[in-house]
Amino acid sequence: MKRNPSTPPTAMKPLLPLALAAALCAPLPGWAALYKCVADGKTVYQERPCANVQGTQSVLPGAVPRAQPAARTPAPAPASAPASAPVTGPAGPSVSAPAPSRPPLTDAEREDAARRAFAALAGGNVNAYHAMLCPEAQAKYEAAGGKRLFRDFSRSILRDRDELTNVISHRGASVYLDATRIADHATGRREPVGLVYTTEVRQDKNGAPCLSGLAVTTRKSAQR
Repeated sequence: MKRNPSTPPTAMKPLLPLALAAALCAPLPGWAALYKCVADGKTVYQERPCANVQGTQSVLPGAVPRAQPAARTPAPAPASAPASAPVTGPAGPSVSAPAPSRPPLTDAEREDAARRAFAALAGGNVNAYHAMLCPEAQAKYEAAGGKRLFRDFSRSILRDRDELTNVISHRGASVYLDATRIADHATGRREPVGLVYTTEVRQDKNGAPCLSGLAVTTRKSAQR
């Protein structure tokens, strides 16, 4: 084989170390990093860090450390259901607890309701008196002529100028009230009424007092 006279025989020799260095400095497929380890005067190239801590270690340029895969955390085991769950109530939608009931009316509350009802009639305010009646009493009076009866009762109170005085007695839900009326219009002298006013005061569905309706009865009945 004929050599090119223009190329000296030793021209190719310097290229070999350069090629080897380029190969060592280039990232190697499948390697995370390339370490140059010098220990006991010997140079070693390896993928793992140098084992001898007394030696010299360096990462060659161009070698990219491989990211370690994140440790997989084992999924927690599903909680096992108890062998027998205690039954705390019947199946289905829960039923709300009933609202606490209102305390029973006191005698003072019954007396106050009776006096307010009487004041409504004495002032001619039939609608206000009607609103104070219990629902069943309203239905009963409406069937019997309702407000016409109330107006007649109101006129009799206004005519005689009746006024309530003291309480005669309480009996269950009923209250009995004494009254006076004008005996002499010229002088304004008053005298006790022969009859007493009474009503039964109960509670409506909201716990508020309501009346069965004012009525008059004998004093003897009130004192039994």
